[in-house]
Amino acid sequence: MPSEYAGYEARERSAFAQNRETLFTALAMQGCQKVTVDYEGSSDSGGIEDIRIEPATASLEREVSILEAQWNQETLSKRTAPLKEVLEATAMHLVCREHDGWENCSGGGGEVTWDVAGKSISVEHYDYIEHREYSSHTY
Repeated sequence: MPSEYAGYEARERSAFAQNRETLFTALAMQGCQKVTVDYEGSSDSGGIEDIRIEPATASLEREVSILEAQWNQETLSKRTAPLKEVLEATAMHLVCREHDGWENCSGGGGEVTWDVAGKSISVEHYDYIEHREYSSHTY
């Protein structure tokens, strides 16, 4: 029997796969060819800095119905939300999936890009690194 967490993860993956298709369809309907979400942070806080849309005449002004996994529910729940809000939440979810804690200490940033024609989402991430050079001299 799978653990409760494994069941939740499976529902989360299922919701993401279905929401991914919903987002690409909504972006195409709004005339978007590419959407890029820029994020940055450090010192235990961070978030979205900017959203760029190509072409500039396209819009994120619409609502979409998405699926969400809930910890204590065996089925996915449905929710309607603004497209921009869903893109932001999805971007942060993908960043945390691969770079959990990215905003801690020195932090980092990057961009999440939806290529609508190619139906791909890419995450370009960088970490800020503190560099320390040490030397010792005894005379």
